[in-house]
Amino acid sequence: MPKIVCRLILILILAASAAAQEPGTARLLRALLDLPAPAPKTAADEIKRPESFYDDRNPPPDDAPLEDLLDYWNIKASAFYSGAGKPPTASVRTALRIVEAVREEPAKFDGFLKILPVDKEVAESVKLLFDLKQSSDDVSDSWREKVRDWLKFNSDFYVDELLADAEKARDHKEYASVVKSAELTALARLDWEKAAPVLARLENDRANLRTAVFAKTLIYEHALREKDAGLLDRLRDELEAIVENKNASGSERDLAFDALTALPDWPGFDDWYLSLFADETLLELRLSGSSTTAPLNGIVQKNPDKWIPVLTKLVGSRTRAVHNAAVNALVQFYNRDARKDALEPLLPWITDPGWAKDTGDYRLRLIQSMEDVDLPDSVPALIWVVQNDKDQYNRAYAAQSLGKYKDLRAVAVLQSALANEPEEYFREFFIRSLIACGGLGEAGQIAALESYATAILTPEGFKKIDEKYEHEEENPLPVTISIGKYLAKQKTGPETYVRAVFERIGELEKTNPAVARKLSEIANKWQGKAVDAEIIKRVADGRADLDTIVTVLVRRHALRESVPVELSWLTAKSGLAQAVGVGVFEDEAQLTSLVNQTNPETQTAALAVARLLRLKLPVRDVGALLDSTDKLLALAAERYLESEDGREARELVLARHPGEFLILGARDCFYPPKTAGEEFGKELLTKLGCSLSFYYQRQMADLDKEEESLRREMRENKDLLEIYAAGGTVLRVFGDRAVLRWKNDSAYFFEKALTSEELAAFHNSIAANKIDEMPPRFGDFGIAMGISQFVMIDRQGGRRVFAYGGIGVVLWMWTLFSPYEQGDVKPQFKFAKNIRGLEILLADNRYSPKAVWKDGGDFRVLVEDTERKREIEDELDRLDKIDDENEDLGYETRGINARRRRAEREFAAYEWRRLENGKLGGPAGEPADIPFLRDHLEFPSMENLAEDDDIPLTRSGSFVIRAGDNLDNYGLWKANRAGRTRIAEGWLKNPVTTADGKWVVASQTDTNWDDPNYLVRIDLRTGRVSKIKMPAAKNLAAVGRVPADGKILLRSADDYTDKVNPKYYLLDAETGAVREVKGVFAPLRGQTFRQLQPAGKPDEFWAAVYDGEATEIGIYDDRLFSFKPRLRLPEIALDSMQIWVDEAAKKVYFVYGDDFGQAGFLLAVPLPDEK
Repeated sequence: MPKIVCRLILILILAASAAAQEPGTARLLRALLDLPAPAPKTAADEIKRPESFYDDRNPPPDDAPLEDLLDYWNIKASAFYSGAGKPPTASVRTALRIVEAVREEPAKFDGFLKILPVDKEVAESVKLLFDLKQSSDDVSDSWREKVRDWLKFNSDFYVDELLADAEKARDHKEYASVVKSAELTALARLDWEKAAPVLARLENDRANLRTAVFAKTLIYEHALREKDAGLLDRLRDELEAIVENKNASGSERDLAFDALTALPDWPGFDDWYLSLFADETLLELRLSGSSTTAPLNGIVQKNPDKWIPVLTKLVGSRTRAVHNAAVNALVQFYNRDARKDALEPLLPWITDPGWAKDTGDYRLRLIQSMEDVDLPDSVPALIWVVQNDKDQYNRAYAAQSLGKYKDLRAVAVLQSALANEPEEYFREFFIRSLIACGGLGEAGQIAALESYATAILTPEGFKKIDEKYEHEEENPLPVTISIGKYLAKQKTGPETYVRAVFERIGELEKTNPAVARKLSEIANKWQGKAVDAEIIKRVADGRADLDTIVTVLVRRHALRESVPVELSWLTAKSGLAQAVGVGVFEDEAQLTSLVNQTNPETQTAALAVARLLRLKLPVRDVGALLDSTDKLLALAAERYLESEDGREARELVLARHPGEFLILGARDCFYPPKTAGEEFGKELLTKLGCSLSFYYQRQMADLDKEEESLRREMRENKDLLEIYAAGGTVLRVFGDRAVLRWKNDSAYFFEKALTSEELAAFHNSIAANKIDEMPPRFGDFGIAMGISQFVMIDRQGGRRVFAYGGIGVVLWMWTLFSPYEQGDVKPQFKFAKNIRGLEILLADNRYSPKAVWKDGGDFRVLVEDTERKREIEDELDRLDKIDDENEDLGYETRGINARRRRAEREFAAYEWRRLENGKLGGPAGEPADIPFLRDHLEFPSMENLAEDDDIPLTRSGSFVIRAGDNLDNYGLWKANRAGRTRIAEGWLKNPVTTADGKWVVASQTDTNWDDPNYLVRIDLRTGRVSKIKMPAAKNLAAVGRVPADGKILLRSADDYTDKVNPKYYLLDAETGAVREVKGVFAPLRGQTFRQLQPAGKPDEFWAAVYDGEATEIGIYDDRLFSFKPRLRLPEIALDSMQIWVDEAAKKVYFVYGDDFGQAGFLLAVPLPDEK
């Protein structure tokens, strides 16, 4: 009997304990269920290879699986190799397998061209493929061009063409290069008999000296291959003379030197090479413009063991040029390539900047490299730099190098430097080394880390500290916070330090839980066995928070390697700890057994873990839990089935929500209903692979609104059977009809009824493409398109297919609907339901209205001929291609030509036409008060000057005012066809001229545009610049002219939006007087190609003002700055430049282009009487 009593007491104690823990555990389980769950992966995503697989030095063998070969060599061909680096070359056998493999998908082949070997059999295989695709639709013209170029330069199929090109070799007119050098080189390699006479002629071409030297080097290379001793001796003498000739161009000397050093084992080479060190011009050999090279260094790089001992003896030479050249050649062994034997002789340079000539921050590289070699003797020199050097980077990297040596002598110096350094970037160098040198103990580090965690508890605190910290010099962070910030970013730390941090977290959980959680989030990011053991211990002890649980699940692969014993203890637990442990091992069978237990906590935890790790559980077993009396368990079952996303799972979920029309399917993740991803922190979302919801918060919210609108339609209209929607296109299927609406612009749409045959074809395409099973689509193909989705709903519920990436990712959505978006369909404007009398005067697929003007019966509209526009674009592309093929034109010249041609043809497809009897009539002249078709007065002098659409504000008479947009032309310029004149120096922008052309007002900064700027006024008659007396602001600019009195309107704000109550002022440019004004200013700011339309009374003008929901059209008074609306057009955004009012006819005419600039209309609405 006593034993039974004891057992009962023990059971009651355990039950009481479980009850006490249940609320906390339940909250944690609910938090896990509310997290976004990862989306299904595509087959390509599932293939993960170790980094070592892609090692340049270890290509797959010729008989490797084909998918391995294609994956490896595709990565190699598309990788970026800096400098003269290039990808490895595939073997002949591998290359032949690749060519054969891509025959079924030839469009992929051109990506492999870079790695193919020069081989006759490979070339024949490529030529066969090329010939087969001459008229094929499955490859592009660009593909054919690339493949043909490869054949031309790597086979004898086009050797006659190479010969013709090689005959045209000559010096480039703009660059230090040789035109047709690649063709000449290929010809010499592929067919020497044809190349020899060409090279013989070019070698003696005195009009093209660079080409002559290049030809000589190719002859020399051939003589090396043929071992022609007599010819080699002659050519060496000639090439040596070119290298030594200080009057020869740098490119000629460099070409000759490269040829002579390709195989530097000829008799007398060493002595000749060392003799060049006395030539100071070879230290920085100028090639072209600012481009230089150091030719002497390459030999040392190729054979350092031979040359480093030789060159160290030249350091300190009495001949300054020899000393500088030796230092320059030795200091190239820096950072990862650092060598002690090369750098030790250079230590005096660390404390004496003038000890050697620095041709490219090489003294800094020397300082940095003391971390990469073992030179304790450098410590005093490095300390000197930290104390005395004027350059921040030198001081910072000297500090970093000191950290290697852990020398106590550096501690005081590093502490002082840290205290005096205001910028966070440079502070980190000093903090890192201070810790390494023992200047900051474990207790101090933990205190700093805690201070940082406390400071970033709030979003405001985090933003202040972790985002770009402005004005660091005036207001730096406290040093303790900087230290904590640095420590938080580290990946690991000493074991004792890690344990001490977790002990502190445990203490804070009792006294300051918020700081404990933040500190735990920081520590969870660290790596290492000590960290892994601590977080597993917290899970086992029931002390883990949400971030810790997610960290364990995300790091499961590393944990299985790092702490297998501790994990086995976890699986022996019960409840959440056990489910997490089983999840880490990804044991689906064991998780299934946990789900089939009778303990709701264990079952719920198992479902939550399986959901986050996308582990497979039997759908039927999970479905049975949907009716559990434990609400949290039932929710866990539903959330798991939502993320499982198979047809059976979706049917189970939708059956529980009849009439709700839930839309299932993942976006970048599965987001639980009524839970926005952005409620979670960016770091947690990133761990789960759901960061798109953070970066695309607004767009995700828009998708939610669109889905809710579709669901509402289904709820409110029982006759609506199905909806299919994507990107503004919606197909609604009713019992007796199907209606497709597309081009769903913010103001209008097109709509047509589908035939039964069209609807059947659409349904067939949905089934054939298995859209209802398609996972989210991710990629980066073509022009970036952001996020989008395809949604389909029937009377049971719906599913979405999400897409993120380029055109290639979303194209399938468009092709579903595009076959049916045909026919003569009129646009329907949304605001028409609220406005009677809407007239569509012009809706032509060819002629797109851009501006409108009317004077009595004279009615004109400016149209863009879209067919003519395409012809012009094709012609411009053709001319660009001609320029690209002209090797005498440099890159900059080609760019200038292209921009000039486009500016000259900017309005070539535009024309003013009359509107007669409701139809587009013949040509008409441009109205004098609408100078839309402006001449580019600033050409050709506008190159590298900022563009400006506010033409009336920057143009006066025969000139325009432009701001320079780079270091070479900063300032303000007065430009026309004759040239340009700088009228002001400094960083200026946003120029506005007075109506009489006597003054210009512009914004100016002395630092950068993130800082508050000021305004200046410039007298164009005298060039005198005067600063306008008013407070500086982050966005202080002239924004318009006031017709009433000729004054300039100024705007002052602390950002670039209208959400911060900007202030407005009037400036008298003649006197500089400024006064604040209040009122409505949008009409004045909205003037671009013309002034506001006069309204008949002095100082009154017709204007359109959009408020975010509707456009109001009315009278604007530019003396009172008041606006009196006469008409409100909802759901359409217009500005004053788009409208024209005929008050006598009581009509408002306006042009409207869609949200994508692809279509345009001319419309009219009645003008109400003035109230």
